[in-house]
Amino acid sequence: MNMFHKWAKSTLKNHKNKGIKINIQPKELAIIAMNTPLCQICDIKLDWFNKTELNGATLDRIDNELLIEKNNIQIICKQCNNLKGALTMEQFTKENNMETYRKNLMDNIIKNIKDMIRID
Repeated sequence: MNMFHKWAKSTLKNHKNKGIKINIQPKELAIIAMNTPLCQICDIKLDWFNKTELNGATLDRIDNELLIEKNNIQIICKQCNNLKGALTMEQFTKENNMETYRKNLMDNIIKNIKDMIRID
């Protein structure tokens, strides 16, 4: 079992345990994951090994009112998923100019890195 299949299986299990209805198989999600190297919102490289990192890969429902299925999911980084919350993508993009959002996100990431290594 490769890392994408492990991620898919674990992710779907976590969503199922939260009571979210699922209509996609781990194998299908693993294929989508293999073809998604970057966050589909901010274009940062996804970390498939550490879900707790800001760039950790997370499964997002485009519309949280609908179930998890191929046409209602995207794989995005943890930070974007936290910011999007329960909003639909339409609501999220209306509230955020995506160019400005990406720039602010990158500025924030750079600041966090500088703070971690204490660069002035």
